Amino acid sequence: MGKKCNLAREEARNLLKSQVRTLRCQVAPVRRGSPEGIHDMRVASRRLRAGLAEHGPMFDKERCKRFRKHVRRVTRKLGKARELDVSIALALEYRESLHGPMRFALNHVLRRLRKARQSEADSIRAALAAVESRDFGRDLLPLFESVASPSRCYVAIASRGLDKRLRALVAAHREWVKSRSDADLHVLRIRLKKLRYACEIYQPLYGPDMEDVILRAKTSQEVLGKWNDWRTLFAYARNSAAKAPPKAREGMPSLCRVLEREVAASLAAVEPVVCRLLSVSARRRAALLLRSPERTCQYCQGSRN
Repeated sequence: MGKKCNLAREEARNLLKSQVRTLRCQVAPVRRGSPEGIHDMRVASRRLRAGLAEHGPMFDKERCKRFRKHVRRVTRKLGKARELDVSIALALEYRESLHGPMRFALNHVLRRLRKARQSEADSIRAALAAVESRDFGRDLLPLFESVASPSRCYVAIASRGLDKRLRALVAAHREWVKSRSDADLHVLRIRLKKLRYACEIYQPLYGPDMEDVILRAKTSQEVLGKWNDWRTLFAYARNSAAKAPPKAREGMPSLCRVLEREVAASLAAVEPVVCRLLSVSARRRAALLLRSPERTCQYCQGSRN
């Protein structure tokens, strides 16, 4: 029988337990309608999906597929509610700087946002039902028990996977630099998020140097997130203009113009941060780190003997 990497099995099981626990801890806040709880449950579901993807070969394929459906349902059902929560919070903050017709216009946008948010109640209940269902637990246990040690070194799997995600991010950045399109910037944002989640998953293998990579990825992700938040609010305002009452209608053109300027300003803030993250020197340092984990496993040691 070939040698197996027991570290892989241990790490996959620990990650599955911790991420499911984090997901379930948000049930009560979400039931209370907490925007922070909705955000945290959605992030937990995405991190869990990232963990399942990274450790996919260690799980039974069919069992993993069934369980991922529950988790994907949580992510999707909370997506619109989270988007609306962010837009409402940003609009409320921005309203403090507005007066006259533009304030009337933003109040009109806020009313529509709140109405749309109320309509997401069923989707939120569906997300809670997915986490609390018997099927969730029924599919989780056999998945947990099915975790198997691969015949490859876990540390090598992590290193190759992270290097692949870094190269995919660099390629996405090149595409955006050429096109300057929102669609390509969105792809860049998603790939950055996936790299950060993967770095967090494998952080125990790398030590403190990985914390710096994660922090710089997080900083870039926050800047990209702010751009996306302004872009989303601007889209909602533009789509609300046609049904604005007279007082609000007067201020809608000015409101849309100032929101468009906020989108442009947040976009201008993206480039220097992302370019620092993906500069030639930064990429080389990150690539060297990802190829040089501190931790080894029994498989590695055994292979050297």
